[in-house]
Amino acid sequence: MIFGRRSGPMRFVLAIVVVGVLALLAVTVARLNERLDNQEAANQETLRASQAIVSVNDRVTYRLRQLTELTKNADQALKETKGLEPLLVALQDAVAPAAAAIEKGREGGEASEAQLVKIEAVVNQVEGRTGALVKDAQAFGAQGVELLRIVRALVADIESALAATKRVNDSLPG
Repeated sequence: MIFGRRSGPMRFVLAIVVVGVLALLAVTVARLNERLDNQEAANQETLRASQAIVSVNDRVTYRLRQLTELTKNADQALKETKGLEPLLVALQDAVAPAAAAIEKGREGGEASEAQLVKIEAVVNQVEGRTGALVKDAQAFGAQGVELLRIVRALVADIESALAATKRVNDSLPG
């Protein structure tokens, strides 16, 4: 009973104010809901990009482990190849007297049994060493192709990680 009547002008004004406050509250809740939806979408995108970065990191780590293994194999093959040098010098030293004796063979000289045994021993050592090298060379041929594939995949993974990082940065509030 404001102003002497049950439904006076003050009640009308009060009702308009209440409706206005409710409308303002509804708009505020709607905008807050929209912002929360946008934030959730940004968080989901960040989560996906972060998972992509972790996945790429795992692949890069795996490929670097493969590169390390290939490097070890190549290093081993080089060491074995360098190990042939003393054997080849020994073979040359063993063959030289026999070759000289055979050359003299035209004049009646011949290679001694000891020289032939020495040559055979060195040849067996060279054969044993080169047999391992052949296997290493064949494996490294396939590993060379594998190395190229790994490096290409590594570059692709790094580019993917950069793109995912950019997506994470773009989704963060500036």
